[in-house]
Order: sequence, then C-alpha cells, then structure tokens
Amino acid sequence: MADRIEMNGLSVSPGMTASHICLYSHGNYQKAALRIRKVNLNPDKELERFESARLFCSTEIQNLRTRVAQEIGEAEASVLDAQLALLNDTAIDKEVAELIRHTAVPFEEAVEIVFASYEKRFAALDSDYFKDRSSDISEVKLRLLNFAFKTEPGFVCSGPKSCSRGKKAVIVAEELTASMLMEIDLGRIKGIVTERGGVNGHAALLARSAGIPAITGVAGAMDHARCGNAILIKATEGVVIFNPSESDLTELTALEQESYTAEPSVPGTAVYANCSSLDSVISAREHGADGIGLFRTEMLFFKAGKILSESEQEEIYLQTLEIMDGKPVTFRLLDIGGDKSSSFIAHNKEENPFLGFRGSRFLLGNPEILTSQIRALLKASQSYPLRIMLPMIVDTVQFEQLRDIIYAEAQMLNISMKQVELGVMFEVPSAVFQAEELMEMADFGSIGSNDLLQYLFAVDRNNELVAHAYDMNHPVLWKCMDILAQTASRFDKQISICGELASYPGFASKLNSIGITNLSVSPQLIRQVRHELNQAVESTLV
Repeated sequence: MADRIEMNGLSVSPGMTASHICLYSHGNYQKAALRIRKVNLNPDKELERFESARLFCSTEIQNLRTRVAQEIGEAEASVLDAQLALLNDTAIDKEVAELIRHTAVPFEEAVEIVFASYEKRFAALDSDYFKDRSSDISEVKLRLLNFAFKTEPGFVCSGPKSCSRGKKAVIVAEELTASMLMEIDLGRIKGIVTERGGVNGHAALLARSAGIPAITGVAGAMDHARCGNAILIKATEGVVIFNPSESDLTELTALEQESYTAEPSVPGTAVYANCSSLDSVISAREHGADGIGLFRTEMLFFKAGKILSESEQEEIYLQTLEIMDGKPVTFRLLDIGGDKSSSFIAHNKEENPFLGFRGSRFLLGNPEILTSQIRALLKASQSYPLRIMLPMIVDTVQFEQLRDIIYAEAQMLNISMKQVELGVMFEVPSAVFQAEELMEMADFGSIGSNDLLQYLFAVDRNNELVAHAYDMNHPVLWKCMDILAQTASRFDKQISICGELASYPGFASKLNSIGITNLSVSPQLIRQVRHELNQAVESTLV
C-alpha cells in the first residue's frame, strides 16, 4: 500500500471530498524538442502558419465560450474574452511577425519567446490582478503551441478504457486554468488539485461558480499523484492527502455529516438558482433550490442557434415549471446585446454595444421576437404561476411600454394575469434613482450586480487596465443595494439579487443584513450559500 502523504496549498474553492485521482496534462509540446528548421525557412510561410493557428484558436475559444455560457452562465463564459483579446492584440502579433521576419525562426519559437516575455512582465508587476492575468497569456501560448505540434490537453491516461476521464474523480494537474476547467465536464468531477494557478484568477472564479472544491499551489503534487490512487482534499483548509488512511476517510465522513449539505434555508430567506437550460433546472432541483431566481431565456436561443418558435418556447417553459413543481420560477425576457451577440439575429455594428441596443431596448425594437416569447410564457402560466423579469430597465417609461405589451397580449389570448408577476431588473443607475416609482409599478425586483457595478463605475472587468476597479465591496454599490432593499420593504415587495456577488464567501450574510433575503446563485453553490446564512444566524444567537 502506498504511503500516506499530506500536503498543503491555497484554497481556491471551499469544500471537501475523497475519490480517486485523474491526471490531466495541458499538452506535451514542451516535452518534444522544438522542431525548429532554420535552414531554408520561408518567413512568409511561417507567418501563414501563425495566422492559421490564431484563427483556429480563436474559433476554438469562441465555441468554448458559447458552451460555457449555455451550461454555466454568461458571467463565467466572459472570462474567455481576455484570451480572445490577446489573440487579436496587434502589438503581440506585430512582435511575433517581426521576430519571424528578422531572425528567421519558425512561428512556434517566435510565439514561445514573445508570449513568455509578456508572461514574465505581468508576473513581475506588484499586483495580484496582473499576476493572475499572466495565466491568460500562458493559456493562449499553450493553445498556439499545441496547435503547432498537434498535441492536445487532456487526461494522461486517456488511452486505457478504464480511464474515468474525471468522472467522480479529483483531477490533479500542473496548473489551474480557465481552459482546463471549461474543457472538462464540470458536472462530473469531485475536486481539483494543481501545482500552480491564481487564487483570484479566471479559473478560480469558474471553480467557485461550479461549486467544485479546489486547491492550488501544491508544489510537487504531480510527483505524488498516480491515476486511480485515492486522494482526500479539504479545500477550505488547503489540505491534500494522497493515499488517505481509513481514519482520514472516517473523519471526512463525520465532517460531511456535520456539514451544510442538508441544511434548510434560514426562515425568512430563500436561496434560488440561476439557470439557463433544462439540465441546470434539474440540477437546481437536485441541489434543493427554493426556486429559480433567474432563468436566462436567451441561452435557449443561443444553444439552438436560431430564434425558437412560440410552441418550442412554451414547451421548455412548461417543462421548467413542472420540474420545479410549484416553486417560484422567474423567466427573464431575452437579454441580447452588449456581450451577448448572436449569429441568428441581425445586428448593426455598434461602437459600444454595452451602451447600445441591448436588454429592453432590443426587445422593444424587435416586437415579433418579444410578442412570441410573451405569448409562450402566458400560455405556460395557465398551468403554473410564473414570474417574468424585464431586463436592463432604464426608467419607468420603458417598464410601462413592456408591461402594456404583455397585458395586451394576455387580453388577445384571453389569459388572466392572475398567475403572472412582472418584475424589474435593476442593472443601471437610472433605475436605482427611480426605485420608488418602479417598485410601486412592479410586482418584484431583482438586482443584477454584475452590470450595476459595471455601469456605476464605468469599469469593464475584462479590461486589464481597469478591472482592478471592479470592486464588489465598494460602499457606493452597497449604498445602491441598501436603497433598493429599503424601497422594496416600504412597498412590501420582494427584492432579490441574481448577480454572482451573492456566491462569494461573506457576501450572502452581508446582503441578508441589509434586507436582501432572496439570493440566486449557480445550483452548485446553493448549499454553500445556505450554510453561510445559517452560520450568520447562529453567530447572532451566541
């Protein structure tokens, strides 16, 4: 029997689990000598190869981004935007091209030299944010080189039929990267241990969003990991045990029994799920969601790659309601535009799409798409009560316009509105300033913390120059949320939060303390958030 080995690292995503190991490699191009041909090398041909690699990797990332948006969420998918920007960075492209032309090296070596230089510069900066961004540069470099050498990231033991490919296993790898997590079925794995990777980087965000226990910074982990061997991780404490003993496993079982896995919601609070597909609705039910606080209906269209018909939509909405069996379900009307463009809907090129034709503006500008969705939702409401949320509302006029269209369609269909509630999504400062009027008109409200923070501070978190200013703890943001909570209370209306802020450790209890008692998060994080709320209540009783 192999010796028990205990190691320490940095907690990336809390939790604990025990399983067998699956080893993952990011590609073995570095193990193959750089096949450099300096004799009779044609720089033009190398530039063509570089361009082919860039286009291939860009398409690969775009496809991956679409899948993650469908399966996990748009906020999580947006972490890949930084890699797309790097692939299209003119300064980097120019450096690679000049190196190829002036030193007669193949594009692989030029990519290695130029990207390694940027990695080193970013890692040396006195900023955790920029140090974490260096991992994006590393990932793009890996993609380009894996393309060049026809190597692929994947499981080391992918050959044997017995390989579980991460299913119900703890993955051990050299580095925690966003690409690694996105190319693995996150719903299948139990934990992650890596030698390197930022605690606050994109990959860490994805691990937390998926609710996967993860530890990074475990130097030498790959030396001790063997495919199929047992491993135990206490990710909250940053502890990894290779070849755990029986007493280790007994202790884990006891801890799991005491953990938050079976905790109910605190009386007076609700922990809902953010969903974007029927699979995620099933996951929400399995994780004990009190309801669905945000169903991103646009993701159904993106997944289908077309505008869904009224009957197709009605069927999905009904299935969602049936799965949740009477629990509250909030469907957000199509939120297209900004960072969510589509190939199946014609868009005019916008200089700044985040300030353009998106959200409710898009809906009002596309009446056929809008009324088709409204009619589908109204028909579904005849079987179960449901909520309709209006996205990116900027003022009362916009809310009234959409509300009137919904009521008109209900009248035409001869369907009562008794089973339908209309809500406003607070994502822009102008809506916050009209909170009194909007909450009086709406049946409920929800805060989209991601966009609200972006518009409050004019900051794009995917822009490396300003993303450090994307501060979820900023007092101005919390002042806005306090205003919304107090306003909702005065009108005796429910206010919830469906941005990712609620899923970060410490924020659920902070939101609850200002009166925002309905939180909506990824299904995998429901138990974690519920546990935090219960702990907060217990601490006040001591």
